[in-house]
Amino acid sequence: PASSLCPIGREKILIGHFVSFDRAMLQEEYSSSPSANQFICTMALHSATSGLSSHQRPDYMKNKKVDSIEDNWNKVSSLNSLEECSRLHLGRELDKSPRELLIKASLEEVIQNLPKIAIYCSEDTLAANDLFKVLWPRFLLKCPHPATIAGMLIMGSEMRLPAPRFSTYVESAEKAYQEANAKIHA
Repeated sequence: PASSLCPIGREKILIGHFVSFDRAMLQEEYSSSPSANQFICTMALHSATSGLSSHQRPDYMKNKKVDSIEDNWNKVSSLNSLEECSRLHLGRELDKSPRELLIKASLEEVIQNLPKIAIYCSEDTLAANDLFKVLWPRFLLKCPHPATIAGMLIMGSEMRLPAPRFSTYVESAEKAYQEANAKIHA
């Protein structure tokens, strides 16, 4: 329900890791008028500066298991998770175990473990902040053109469709599909 969404305000620059997940929790993202918020994703900054392509990922995973000296990608790249990015760019290990409480625990267990969960959330926020401080200058060096920065901001701030408009979109897409399908099979 809308009451479970967090109000954040309008016309802000918001920085996080995997911000599309965070955006789904923000009240303003479901408004019919754009919030004018801009989102900078440290995961996108990592992908642009030290990320892996889909073709590199299998080799990376193989070398990560063997810790090969010849091909040690672990020193120059990592997977995209906050935990992996924090290890690569900050030399910091994150304890992600409290996340399981948020996913699987009952409300009573969450309340009992609130201090542990608050520390976990704070440490994740601090890691995203520190990642931004490290990755933003690298991003500007590797991708200095203003069009790249504008593209990242635009791609990170696409408007989410509110529920009533989304069903209209789905119906319209289904109708277009059925019409195209009918032409193909005619």
